[in-house]
Amino acid sequence: MLYFFIWCPLLLAYAAEVLSLGGACADLLVHVPESFLVEHQIEKGGSSQIDVGSFNQLRKDLGSFPIEIHPGGSACNTIRGLSHLHHKTAFVAKIGDDDLGLVFTKALIHNKVDFHLLLSDKPTMQVLSLITPDGDRTMRCLPGATNDLKADDINPCLFDEIRHLHLEGYALYDLEMVERAMKMAKDQGASISFDLSSFEIIRKHRDALHYLLPKYVDIVFCNEQEAYEMVQEHELEAAIALAKICKIAVVAAGEKGAYLAYENKAVHIPTSPISIVDATGAGDLFAAGFIHGYLSGVPLEKAVLWGHLTGGEVIQVIGAEIPDECWNRILKQMK
Repeated sequence: MLYFFIWCPLLLAYAAEVLSLGGACADLLVHVPESFLVEHQIEKGGSSQIDVGSFNQLRKDLGSFPIEIHPGGSACNTIRGLSHLHHKTAFVAKIGDDDLGLVFTKALIHNKVDFHLLLSDKPTMQVLSLITPDGDRTMRCLPGATNDLKADDINPCLFDEIRHLHLEGYALYDLEMVERAMKMAKDQGASISFDLSSFEIIRKHRDALHYLLPKYVDIVFCNEQEAYEMVQEHELEAAIALAKICKIAVVAAGEKGAYLAYENKAVHIPTSPISIVDATGAGDLFAAGFIHGYLSGVPLEKAVLWGHLTGGEVIQVIGAEIPDECWNRILKQMK
């Protein structure tokens, strides 16, 4: 059974500067050969929700492959990173009354993220992250409790005094909830960032994205696959096309760096090559570094460099959390 504070949803203990909501999950990380994806007809690099039968069959097919359990959730990975960058953060979600829900909650506490967690009778969300030898990850999600978070669960008081709202594409299972959160953020005068999350998400929610992004979103994050799926352009041209939809577009391109477009400007910002152990959380922690720069008022080109710094750290470890001992060094490098 979970600790008592999970059972009773909390009003935030202090006014959060950065708020997010969405997937409260545990990442199940497993290294597989490329052939595993081919045999199961899984498109590499994507992320999609599957039903419990398909999820259990996939776990069965993994057989003796060792599995590591880590706290996850795209937007929450970003929020935990922002907390380490000294922002007051908060996260809203639903979890199950189970061990994985406790793993997730302990991670929020450890990372000093305030929370408003509601309890569902469904299990906590699980994500199978299939890591191929090149460090790329392909995800299959069992949503569970996460998809029980609805518009009526979003309390306006959670938005008091926030400066920024960060959301993920995986939250689009409930368009009403996402738009309610965006409206509340804008009413508070906050900026909004949105991570497109997966090319499979874009295929499923294309109409919703073309509705929400120009109406509410200030910053859009994506990788090259997602950018192409959204605007049918590559590299810098993709960032330019996305910046016609949102104010600021950032296309992360792995070892090639990133493409930034805003206010009729467009630039490629390279990064130093880094050996990849596991790409899980790379985009999420890149977003944390960039948002930190954006909220700190530095030039956006410098914010991209900060995104390279945080994104580059997380790909050198297993899972989506940068080790505690690395954060002081990151902050010094940012200075």
